[in-house]
Amino acid sequence: LSYINEKYGKEYASKGNTHGAKKKGSQDAHEAIRPTSIYRDPISVKQYLTDQQYKLYKLIWTRVVQSQMTNYEYLSTTINFDNNGLIFRSNGKITTFEGFNKISGGLENENILPELKEGDVISASEIKKAQHFTNPPARYTEASLVKVLEEFGIGRPSTYSATINQIVNRNYIEFEGRSIYPTELGITVNNFLQENFDDIINVEFTAEMEDQLDKIAEHKVYWKDVLSSFYKGFEKDMTSVKKDNTDYKVKDKVLDEKCPKCGHALAIKHGRNGKFIGCTNFPDCDFTKSIVKTTGVDCPKCKNGEIIEKVSKKGKRFYACDNYPDCDYAVWDPPTGEKCPECGDLLVHKKNRRVDEIRCANCDYIKEKKR
Repeated sequence: LSYINEKYGKEYASKGNTHGAKKKGSQDAHEAIRPTSIYRDPISVKQYLTDQQYKLYKLIWTRVVQSQMTNYEYLSTTINFDNNGLIFRSNGKITTFEGFNKISGGLENENILPELKEGDVISASEIKKAQHFTNPPARYTEASLVKVLEEFGIGRPSTYSATINQIVNRNYIEFEGRSIYPTELGITVNNFLQENFDDIINVEFTAEMEDQLDKIAEHKVYWKDVLSSFYKGFEKDMTSVKKDNTDYKVKDKVLDEKCPKCGHALAIKHGRNGKFIGCTNFPDCDFTKSIVKTTGVDCPKCKNGEIIEKVSKKGKRFYACDNYPDCDYAVWDPPTGEKCPECGDLLVHKKNRRVDEIRCANCDYIKEKKR
């Protein structure tokens, strides 16, 4: 608070302890990451950091200082227009006090409306005709999925990333752009669990179990009692599953291609690391080959290879030269086909929950988005 008083003025400093009450069902997380000294502002340490390190430090430092500043205040404005009995409304706001926005160097977007009084007549400078249709709910992204997990009290911040990585590595979901789509394997596994374990495969049970685990950690309940209570219902479900004759197996797609080893038809099969092509005469014939997904991008290292999509032994997708092992060039993120103007390496799509940017696979270069 002393830093805020000195730098911006006492009217920008809060009284401290501005946090709210703990929400019901929320989980305690790890201690926050914070600067060792608030007087080490981003500009003073920039010369010692890489571009990425500086951006991360600036984000952490700014949020820490903003958390101890007073609120941003604005005046909401609404004007209703009567056009031959049809009412049109325009909303706007005007900043009255910058508050924590003072430190970010810019305010939220403002839609400032002119001063008008009742009865004033105005004319339209432009009229646009547009038709809108109701759209289905948007597919989950990593960010929206994490938000739902938080709302239902499932997991905690330290486990969200691991949870999403797990269902990706098991090929239950895949990404198209930033949207999440279930795979055929994911749909099959979900159907099996819903049919046979619907009393535990639901958000209510998961949130309740999280609560029980917290109580065990706090010595409020005995762990054997919790386990015994759970197992009574689970044992019945397991007994029922053994009698279930439903075929949940993912069906192989037979191809119009013969096995070069035995002459039987080949099919697209599903393994722990995704789809592959195998012989329908398995186990008598063990012929297999990978499904190669090309990118159309030339390898920047050997110059005569092509970058293709591969899957690691742990099930994680990566992109490598098809001349392997003669060329060992590989990157984790999908290449764009463009070269870095600074070092000549490939530019890749770097995606996470909050960022979707094009950056160099080797150096700190980031391509600016066109506006």
